[in-house]
Amino acid sequence: MKKINSQHYKTTKWSGGATTELLIYPKESNFKAQDFQYRLSIATIEVSSSDFTPLPNVNRTLLLLAGELKLIHENHHESFLMPFSQDSFMGDWNTHSIGIAKDFNLMTRGTTKGTIQVLSNDHSFTSDADHIICYNYDGEISINKEDLLVNETMIIQNLQKQLDVEVDGKLIVVEIFL
Repeated sequence: MKKINSQHYKTTKWSGGATTELLIYPKESNFKAQDFQYRLSIATIEVSSSDFTPLPNVNRTLLLLAGELKLIHENHHESFLMPFSQDSFMGDWNTHSIGIAKDFNLMTRGTTKGTIQVLSNDHSFTSDADHIICYNYDGEISINKEDLLVNETMIIQNLQKQLDVEVDGKLIVVEIFL
């Protein structure tokens, strides 16, 4: 288990707000070069109407953290997101958003797949995922008796035993299958 605190995150501006990269894998990958297998980030949408940057060959899952957001995926589907609901879509779809919001993003490429769930109470589980990433959105979180502070991320590779999670708040759990 490895923890990453917020001083290691990288924040960049985009035309409609800001994006904070929590984790990119492999570590030496570069988002702009799109040579990653997966990337986790938190974005703010600070304008009421915006178009998503096209990301060919990228699978996206967006989990809304705050606000309300309507996503219009041209010629595909529309979704209306409230906090802690999510939508999955392809990065090369023409996607338009309406609403001011904050979201958690999972991007995968190639054969890499991922899922997102939000835990708000104690939980024990095992997983055959290659990587499990836990992000403390708010509250007091303990994973196998190790504290995870608000806005910290923990990476668990090739889980060998049961994961015991104590949650008083919201914990975002991402399972990655490489």
